[in-house]
Amino acid sequence: MNLKFMKNEGDIIVKFSNDGTEKDFKYTEMIDFLFNSGELAESEFIGEFSDDEKVWINNMIGKMKGKIAESSQASTQTEGV
Repeated sequence: MNLKFMKNEGDIIVKFSNDGTEKDFKYTEMIDFLFNSGELAESEFIGEFSDDEKVWINNMIGKMKGKIAESSQASTQTEGV
């Protein structure tokens, strides 16, 4: 999965593509995808994004991936009990 961040007249639009199909971004689909595969390709930025905006977005995605990985590991450990 690849997230695309596009800036259009000050608005940020997020899309995600998976297997060549581009869709409107939905948190639930991204989280489901991360729980099932854990893989998220580097984000793509289209338009005028400052370095600070890119860093903030990438940090946010990294934190989400980390929390999902923690939750997934905890889930796996409790299933084995």
